[in-house]
Amino acid sequence: KEIEHYAMPMKSIPEALNLRYMVLQNLEEAILKPSKEERAPFLSFVLVGAGPTGVELAGALAELRNHVLNKDYPELMKEEMKVYLVDFLPKVLGSFSDEGSKAAEDFLHKMGVEILLNVKVESFDGKEIKFEGGKSILTKNVIWSAGVMGVVPEGVSKDAIEKDNRIKTDTICRVAGSTNIFAIGDVAAMITEETPKGHPGVAQVAIQMGETTGKNIYRLIKGEPTVPFKYNDKGSLATIGRNKAIADLGKLKFQGFFAWLIWMFVHLISLMGGRNRVIVFINWVASYVTYNGGSRLIIRNFKREELVQKDEQVSKPD
Repeated sequence: KEIEHYAMPMKSIPEALNLRYMVLQNLEEAILKPSKEERAPFLSFVLVGAGPTGVELAGALAELRNHVLNKDYPELMKEEMKVYLVDFLPKVLGSFSDEGSKAAEDFLHKMGVEILLNVKVESFDGKEIKFEGGKSILTKNVIWSAGVMGVVPEGVSKDAIEKDNRIKTDTICRVAGSTNIFAIGDVAAMITEETPKGHPGVAQVAIQMGETTGKNIYRLIKGEPTVPFKYNDKGSLATIGRNKAIADLGKLKFQGFFAWLIWMFVHLISLMGGRNRVIVFINWVASYVTYNGGSRLIIRNFKREELVQKDEQVSKPD
């Protein structure tokens, strides 16, 4: 609960905006501190979870330090800004191939990211993050990128709840012990011999489960036999920074510039509407040429204390 209060999530647009303003405000605060020791907590960024989210964020923060910090904040030395990527697993991008994982780790090291593997977070009080084994880092910036817990509605039997608060389902996404309730995506745990840990919590799983479940519900209504869900893994992509990405597309595996082009193309065609695609492409070209990701205006004042108080009020019973 302590980590939940003080670490920054980024699963919604308001959370992403809070994260943006927290980063910028702490850089502004660091300017006002007279000593290196006082600036350190504001310039230390710890990302917990070395999956695609953590790796991409670590790369983004490293590029902010390497290409933007001295330009926007000439009073600060980029060597003072530290980016840490932490995971209890022995490698980054655990769901990717060994080649992809190793390449990602090499890219991050070259960008100046400090990687702490086989490390488990013990606590974070808003000022210091502590790890099992005694190591700690003074920081005001802990970003939680280690995944999500399923949100289970009331009425679901506790016997149907699996690890990570996911609901156990059969092969047609029907909740265990029910006849007409279905669960798909992050909240579903379809445990089979082929998937002993369930399916990964990615968008493609939810999309394909939704399509299959919709068809099976129609079949049930008509009294026809259902078809079990089979996940078609279209591959995994992760971008780490300029000209740096990992692409695991079945037997085809790419790292570096070509993987980065694939990542850009896939994300560009996934956008809704031709106008959006053109605008985003132009913005990407401008950012690539100028080493500038756009204006870094602080539109609203983000205060962690207010967010914590709001969470506490919401959690209190009526």
